[in-house]
Amino acid sequence: MMVFNAPKYNTLYQEYPNVYGAPFVKRCQGVLGDTIIIKPSPSDAKTPQSEKKQRASKGWTQSREAGGNAIKTDGVGYFLDKIEDKPWKPNLFPYDSTLGWTLDSYGPLFVPGKGITIQLTAKNASHYKDILMYEGSKSETRSDSVFLNGIYTTSYTFKENYYFVLGDSFYNSRDSRYWGLVPQKNIIGKAVIVLLSLDPDEPWYRKFRWKRFLKRVR
Repeated sequence: MMVFNAPKYNTLYQEYPNVYGAPFVKRCQGVLGDTIIIKPSPSDAKTPQSEKKQRASKGWTQSREAGGNAIKTDGVGYFLDKIEDKPWKPNLFPYDSTLGWTLDSYGPLFVPGKGITIQLTAKNASHYKDILMYEGSKSETRSDSVFLNGIYTTSYTFKENYYFVLGDSFYNSRDSRYWGLVPQKNIIGKAVIVLLSLDPDEPWYRKFRWKRFLKRVR
């Protein structure tokens, strides 16, 4: 389990200003050189939508999918039954509508690292736009060509290592699927033990979760 600060990318600030640079604990699922591909579970394909039961779960959200108005910002809300309206979520990294990526059908996304050189194309430029800006290069796509700081280019060599992280609550987790790859400089450490766990649904005198106290993090 990795402890880190959320990356300070420009696009992340626009999409999720409340998590910009905030500390998180997530599982590292991809390191430099890996290619991330998330596919729907075979069991999901065999189960009729009417038989799928989704338990309401608590979380923090900022949504504009109901009439264009924010449902909840900086507060506690509930994720209810998912409405199958459109396959692509506009707030999924890398915020590119042409990809059609979803929470459970995501990628391929190559995880870059220091010294790794990739072919930079109009097709994959959106994957690394925030990272390039983070490393000091402003990217721009014109037709089928990519320009870095105004200069035409076909490749790029990365200056830092990056990581892809996922949360345990797969459908209700803000992780790399939403805000991209985590730079190595943002890593704080590793979570090994639970010192405090509070239940947000209980009154103050029953909030402490004794069963989780001093439990090792798996």
